[in-house]
Amino acid sequence: QGLLEPLIVTPRGKKYMIAAGERRWRACKSLKLKEVPCIIKPELSDKELTELGIVENIQREDLTPIDEANAYKFLIDNCGYTQRTLGKRVGRTMAAINYKLSLLKLSPQLKKSVAKGEITATQGRSIVQSVNKVKDDSEKSKVLSDIKKKIDQAKKDNNGRKLDTKDVKIIASQTAGNASGKKPKTEHKSKSRTSKKAFSEGINSIYNTVEKLHLTNGSANACAKLIIGDRTIETCITSTTKAFNRLNDALTKIKKEKKLAGKK
Repeated sequence: QGLLEPLIVTPRGKKYMIAAGERRWRACKSLKLKEVPCIIKPELSDKELTELGIVENIQREDLTPIDEANAYKFLIDNCGYTQRTLGKRVGRTMAAINYKLSLLKLSPQLKKSVAKGEITATQGRSIVQSVNKVKDDSEKSKVLSDIKKKIDQAKKDNNGRKLDTKDVKIIASQTAGNASGKKPKTEHKSKSRTSKKAFSEGINSIYNTVEKLHLTNGSANACAKLIIGDRTIETCITSTTKAFNRLNDALTKIKKEKKLAGKK
């Protein structure tokens, strides 16, 4: 079908310069096409050429959230756009522009993690929202550094698996809360939930043999893995109480299954 979207070119002396569509031109060249459709723009300034190139790059699917945020910032700072007008120019809502720009408030280390996909853009946004609550600007860089360390440690305790957004949000909220002097929210223990001691006793009452029960407790996370025969139950989250409660729920379900099987 040939080239579906024309190149944008601008006069430069007796020739034309590609203002937008260089990758399309290279693709056509590799296919040995002799002619491609073009839209000729009046002679563009260097600033206009830069703007066109950046706007086109934003449409690429392989841009990282940080690259996209940097592109938005450049256009706002240098090309006279507001978040609203930029949104219209690139086909995004103003909220989407603001969302991406907020990622630039992360520390260099966290930006790198977002760019690599180790932390999602949503998780990065949650971190920024928590750190914004720290009133002392001089403390914010330290809070961001502490959050990064705790996320790395939680990921390590989670056998290298990525944390979900809820876990990252809890880590960020607790760390920022400590820095701002606010007491972080604690998990209230329900009366219907089993305590750690009762949990261990409950295991022995359900099964005669517990092959392995591994618990790792830390300030930011808690992991628990239970292996009984060919059944494995594992959890790794940011609350010790939640870890035990999840395992207890699973054991209760298995216990009911055993009772039903015994009746049959």
